[in-house]
Amino acid sequence: MNEFQEQLLDHYHNPRHFGEPLFMPTHSARASNLSCGDELQIWFKINKDSVIEDISFKGEGCSISIASTSLLCEYLKGKNISEMDSINQEFVLNMVGIPLTISRMKCALLPLDALQKSRI
Repeated sequence: MNEFQEQLLDHYHNPRHFGEPLFMPTHSARASNLSCGDELQIWFKINKDSVIEDISFKGEGCSISIASTSLLCEYLKGKNISEMDSINQEFVLNMVGIPLTISRMKCALLPLDALQKSRI
């Protein structure tokens, strides 16, 4: 097993920022992958300096969707919202780090879909 596979399994079994928010969200979004049934909701707390002060997510899905959401949440916390412009499909797939089939790419990109729907 390579480093990226181990990282994905860790984020799937121990997702970071998972659960209902323990903070007052300023933004949220839902996303779903109709082809496999993955669903998630992400909550954000953006402070007055436009920094993602806190983030959490909840959902059900495969290991790739849960792990990629956990990885993206880890990356986003503490970032200025202006830095979100650089987050695209290539960024998320590089973060996942393993080759994926087309159907699994949809799973990995689910948190990006939610991020874009949040209109931050």
